[in-house]
Amino acid sequence: MARRFQVVKSDVGVVLIFEVNMQKVNLIDAEMWQGNKTSHPNLAIMKMSSYYKAQGYDVKLLTDSQDIRTGDIIKISKVFNWTEDPILPPLCYQECKVEVGGTGYFYDNAPSLPYEIEHSKPDYHLYDEYIKERLITHPHKAHPENYEKFSIGFLTRGCFRKCSFCVNKKYDKAVVHSPIEEFLDETRPYIRFWDDNFLSINHKDFLRIIDDIINVDKPVVWQQGLDIRLMTEEKADIISSLRWYKNNWLFALDCVEDIPKVSIGFQNWIKYVKRNTHIRSMFGKVYVLVGFKGLDIEDIESMFKRIKFLSENSLISMPMFYNGTTHINQSEYHWLYKLVKNWTNPICFGKQSLMQYATKYRSKLLPHIDELLLQFPHLTQYFYMKYCDLRKV
Repeated sequence: MARRFQVVKSDVGVVLIFEVNMQKVNLIDAEMWQGNKTSHPNLAIMKMSSYYKAQGYDVKLLTDSQDIRTGDIIKISKVFNWTEDPILPPLCYQECKVEVGGTGYFYDNAPSLPYEIEHSKPDYHLYDEYIKERLITHPHKAHPENYEKFSIGFLTRGCFRKCSFCVNKKYDKAVVHSPIEEFLDETRPYIRFWDDNFLSINHKDFLRIIDDIINVDKPVVWQQGLDIRLMTEEKADIISSLRWYKNNWLFALDCVEDIPKVSIGFQNWIKYVKRNTHIRSMFGKVYVLVGFKGLDIEDIESMFKRIKFLSENSLISMPMFYNGTTHINQSEYHWLYKLVKNWTNPICFGKQSLMQYATKYRSKLLPHIDELLLQFPHLTQYFYMKYCDLRKV
């Protein structure tokens, strides 16, 4: 138990000091529980840690159940619904206060954090021990920069689109959420924004927030991506002029039917990136959602068509599995989804066709490719296209 003292002055003027037993708060990030892989810290967990520490509680981030004691508070946060639930001993549910939260449990109906927690500054040292251990056990998968180099938070919350595959359907529009100072750690060199749809905020607030970002003067990234359908010339000029973390411009192309809708936005973006930076190729990375409408050849062809369009516009594709790898594994073409995801890595993608990549790195899959193209010869063009040959801008 944490130790906390309450000072009370009696009627006769004697000051009495009482020791108050405070419960221990155990925080569980489901995505990192017992060896699960995660590339980013859980922001809700970090805010809870900061809040409860300020109240005098003993707070600990758990990776297993060994340190849980009778009477503890246990709070579990899960982001993705395909993450397995942490398994706790039955005694925990009988003798501890266990609460769960996050989109991984409640999807688009996840309750919001209490206001005082939501607007607490994240505890940026909560994951320190986890990262030290991870660097020893899995050094190539630790991603320490995501835990140690970035201030993280939401400038805005919400999105008006209500996409059927998205967890953000409880909002009708984007609204201002936090001033940047609320989650800024001056000792950290970069800032990562988790906004749902920053470009849909009203124009006045957009300009004010941009001024705040400029005044902070640190490289930034919008990790969820920017809605390229809303990229006007004015916004493209402003956004491309910011200091960016490794020019990590992120967007999304979720459906092949959206290509006409995104074309103008990408034209505006590329025009001003060329004008405001020294970049002349690879004008951003684009999430390509796969596996949502189906796990069949139609979905495969939609993926390839989007990759081709993006390559023609000097944009790097990043296939994103709907509901994670477990869902993709249900497809008879799971091997192809994974092959394409590995091929589009910027290191390999620039000068190699998919067939060249498979021949060099995944030769065991060549019989599967031959069989596929024999059955669906119209897909052959996609196996031989190259980013360097397709680029038009």
